[in-house]
Amino acid sequence: MWRFITPWLRLTSLILALAGWGICFASPPLPTVYLEGLQVESLTEPAHLYRVSLALRNPGKLPLRLRRFSYHLDLNGSRFCEAEIPLAFILKPYSIQRLTAVTSSDLFNIVGHFGKVMFNRDLPLQYSLEGSFQLVGEAREIPVSAEGQITIEYPRTPGIAPDPKPLKQQKTSDQSDQKQATPDHQ
Repeated sequence: MWRFITPWLRLTSLILALAGWGICFASPPLPTVYLEGLQVESLTEPAHLYRVSLALRNPGKLPLRLRRFSYHLDLNGSRFCEAEIPLAFILKPYSIQRLTAVTSSDLFNIVGHFGKVMFNRDLPLQYSLEGSFQLVGEAREIPVSAEGQITIEYPRTPGIAPDPKPLKQQKTSDQSDQKQATPDHQ
């Protein structure tokens, strides 16, 4: 009877040992990225400036030394912007690090998304964010992607300087007939 049990025990213990070996040397979980916000900075020509807020999450138990993050962002299927952000920090285990970058969308990209961005100010837009991290000391890049909906935040008057303060006319002491225009600093 032991003759039949012994081979099964050996086979079972070998399978369990290999499974444990695979668990011990499994690759760490990859970092993830989320788009937290998109805000208009300036809508002047020839490029529009936007503030992109990202959240990087390290779900693993090992710290990650990040060197660079490259990404491109699509809104409603049109390329919105792309950028490369140099990084010099360590993403701690089980932590979230927030990044904010000002990026531009050039004239060719503006044509593709201008109507969607300008005429859908309060409507959520579908976004697709794809990119990759490069770790310090490694040539390989870790791909990341995220999808969802976002509403673009606009300043009160995007791309337009506030109205200048009214000019007030003052008399100079030596020339009472001439009037001098100076800004009102009240």
